[in-house]
Amino acid sequence: MKFIYTMILYLSLCWGFTWQFSGRTHPELNWTTMETEHFRVHFHQGIEDIAKEGASISEQVRPTLLQQMGLDDIPIIDIIFTTEDEIMNGFAMHTYTTFIWVDQNEAAVWLEDEKWLYQVVAHELQHIVFSHKINTWLPEPWESLYSDTPGWVWEGLAEYETERWRPHRADISHKYHVLKNNMDKMDAHHDGYSKLLYWSDRFGDSTIVSTFSERDKLGLFKFEKAFKKHTGVEVKQFNEDWRRHMNTYYYGYRSQKEPLDEIGEVVSLPIKKLDSFAFSSDSSKIALLGKDDKNQWDRSLIIAVRDTAKERERLEKQLKEDEKTKFDFFTKLFGDEEKEEKKEKKLKVLWDKKEIDYGYFHYTGEYMSWSPNSEKLVYTKYHFDENQSMVYDVKIWDSETNKTKWLTQSMRAIHPAFSPDGEKIIFVSHENSVANMYTMNNDGSDIEKITSYDYETQILCPSYAPDGTQVVFAMADKDANMDLYLLEISSGNIRRITNDPAVDYNPIWHPDGDFITYTSHSGSTPNLHTLSLLTGESKQISDVGEAIWSWQWTPKDTTIMSTTLKDVDTVRVIKVNPHRDITTQALSLRDKYTRWRTTEPTYLLKNVDPKKPFEIISTKPYRFTRKFKHLITIPIPTDKELLIISIWTDAMARHLFTGIGVLDYTGDNKHRFLLDYYNAMIGPGFGLTLSSLMDFTMRPYDNSRYALIEEISGVTLYTNIPWNRGEHMSSEHQFQIKTAYNDRQVQLYEQTNNKLDFILSEDSLSKYHPESVKEGIFTVRYKWLNRRPHKFNQMLPKKGHGMAFSMDYANSSVLGEVDYTRITADAFINYSLGGNVFYGRIKTIVMEGTPPIQNMLALTEDVPIYFPTYNLLEENEVMNPRGWQGSRWGDRLIFSTLEYRLGSQKISAAIISDIANTWNVGTKLEDWIVTGGYEIRAAVMGMVIACGQAQTINDWQDGLEPETYLRLTLINPF
Repeated sequence: MKFIYTMILYLSLCWGFTWQFSGRTHPELNWTTMETEHFRVHFHQGIEDIAKEGASISEQVRPTLLQQMGLDDIPIIDIIFTTEDEIMNGFAMHTYTTFIWVDQNEAAVWLEDEKWLYQVVAHELQHIVFSHKINTWLPEPWESLYSDTPGWVWEGLAEYETERWRPHRADISHKYHVLKNNMDKMDAHHDGYSKLLYWSDRFGDSTIVSTFSERDKLGLFKFEKAFKKHTGVEVKQFNEDWRRHMNTYYYGYRSQKEPLDEIGEVVSLPIKKLDSFAFSSDSSKIALLGKDDKNQWDRSLIIAVRDTAKERERLEKQLKEDEKTKFDFFTKLFGDEEKEEKKEKKLKVLWDKKEIDYGYFHYTGEYMSWSPNSEKLVYTKYHFDENQSMVYDVKIWDSETNKTKWLTQSMRAIHPAFSPDGEKIIFVSHENSVANMYTMNNDGSDIEKITSYDYETQILCPSYAPDGTQVVFAMADKDANMDLYLLEISSGNIRRITNDPAVDYNPIWHPDGDFITYTSHSGSTPNLHTLSLLTGESKQISDVGEAIWSWQWTPKDTTIMSTTLKDVDTVRVIKVNPHRDITTQALSLRDKYTRWRTTEPTYLLKNVDPKKPFEIISTKPYRFTRKFKHLITIPIPTDKELLIISIWTDAMARHLFTGIGVLDYTGDNKHRFLLDYYNAMIGPGFGLTLSSLMDFTMRPYDNSRYALIEEISGVTLYTNIPWNRGEHMSSEHQFQIKTAYNDRQVQLYEQTNNKLDFILSEDSLSKYHPESVKEGIFTVRYKWLNRRPHKFNQMLPKKGHGMAFSMDYANSSVLGEVDYTRITADAFINYSLGGNVFYGRIKTIVMEGTPPIQNMLALTEDVPIYFPTYNLLEENEVMNPRGWQGSRWGDRLIFSTLEYRLGSQKISAAIISDIANTWNVGTKLEDWIVTGGYEIRAAVMGMVIACGQAQTINDWQDGLEPETYLRLTLINPF
């Protein structure tokens, strides 16, 4: 099983290129290659300066990275820089290639005093250097399968060699998992970092290099054996020692800090899982960003409105109960009046909640902002822009119309905030790693740029002063350190108001405008500080051991609403006095348990200057033919055949070449192959496939014992065009155009009576034996699917709808032997009703001409084959009305389903009805087939199996006993 999972991982990595994160190839980008002494740097228009800085960084860090791993040299590395999407990421591959998104605006919170470009370049190059270090004669993926190097080694080593321990990078994750007692579930970036630090502190930095230099008798690297040899302990024991060491440190640290319940009043919010929130100024509404269904994978934006009518009703009821208790006979007779006096209960606030938007929102969602009159809310949402790039933009919700609309488009805009009069909105927009602040009217008009930074800058959380004359914001300027600044609106003057080596951000104005409370990482933990603008003095007001973040001034109160580490729950909020005094003393922990945090590699990356000159050998337009790379080759032998899969690509992975071959050594010489080329550089992306007996179709057919199997040889030219209107990421449109020449050979078809106890009607399709044909076909398809991601989409999806249209046209005068046209329309909907689901579907097909026999339209008794959320046999779906016996065929077909689904997510029940008919144009239409019944469904090994009873409505009316069936069931058609 582990082998299978690893193979899947490698195949997915081979297709994990930047353009596949969005599915868009971005033909508007023109790519250039810049060659240096040790790198080929590929970039598109608009980021040449960033690419040069990246190349300079790469040349400077390369010698140290090699020295850290005890290497003298490494092959030339390809680096691809892009801003095609807003993704804070980079990744490296074993092919000496790394892909890096360079346009970032949020990284400064966890980078502290370092720049994103330097950090991500050094980190990803270390991955490549390490991959080269443990390389042996065994090719990938077999090298990684054999070495069994854990993910924490890959990620932890890159951080150990190129970074330093930071509060937000890994420290917070450790605190969370220590307190949750699930350190084994920590992300490899985080536990890997501390494990490498602990490894170095305990055994010495030299043991790291010596471990990775170890080879066995076969000349191969085996991590666990090498680790044991050079450290003296088993990996399993090391992991346990590390766990105990981390627990000792973090619990010891926490024991000397302020408990959360001591620094303020703890309150909760009305949502199951909270990401962020914003109270309106009159406290009558809360904007809640998170999930009210823990199994949904996207986020909901919910407006909670205080239900004062229900609160009043409940209060009146409570008063009546209290009055009744007051005169209770037994209380009077036996009770002491003071002791029996009922304590006043604090009544819970009641909220009426409504989802106003959903999808993926800016992860620092505390920067949602209400208008002063509490009628409008601005926020930031992820969507597809005009170039189909995945970016953030600003939206607004209006309570009067209950509608949302975009205020910015394709601006990569974040952190919107209303002005005190509600007329203006300030926000941050960034392009090519340069952030600036803008203002606009509250309807999105009159967008004006109010800062003019032209170098790498990150700006967060601008906020108007209560009198509207100033704006406070957090900025990582040229020195990379993030501090707070004030912008004077009238003059445009900017001055720095904090100056700490640690990050300062999330500023919250006090209503008097004289103080600002903010979050600072000073002391290695996010804590609250309050700054006096009159004196310039800053005071720390919390010293918790976990983490606490400033969020919002509490409406109609004198406290700061703050969020905490989500170890207990996600909805815990603490109201903190912004002028309180901390109660802790200086931290005292033994050096044995603390020195791992400051352990360093022997060779440090130092004095890297992105502006340092370097030699550029050449700069020219990108040509994919200049360099090809081998991604993966997998031979899989069996007793009869040898299967080989091989994938190659160009340097930028925008031209993919896949070959699959089957060598038959049984003597039949039935060799097979498939060659596929995909171009992700030009236009929407297109592919060309050549196949010899390697393309297959399989489907149930006329009660065949083995089903109908066709082996197809031919050539196919295809293109897929995804498109999204930008409202919801999950609402996707797909266009496909395909032309193909297919030699379809029927290979396996054996018709049998009652092989699996299915009834064979007298009027069977068996007289229509499938035929081998040559077919030239042109296909156009459109599909729209709007299905929110959810854990249980495979079993009982409560939402989602879609439609699909296709036309297939075959013409023998061009290619092939058949002439026909097939037009298909398909649509479905899931509609939630009181927690249960109404499901409806209708599919219609029109056929003209003379198709192959097996493609004629038919209703049959064949058992459909369905898989969750996707019908693999969509083109040749078996139309089988549940509970009907017989077969019909023709050139027109309608098949529809109505279901009412209820139950749990793993076991469910459904009341069902199928309505269908098929006929030939010009002939008498037979009676419609209408069936009804019920079934129980269960998710088993990734499939949904239904057991039920159904028959025609007439048979139900006649009191006949229905047939019982067991079959795979359809959840959604596509």
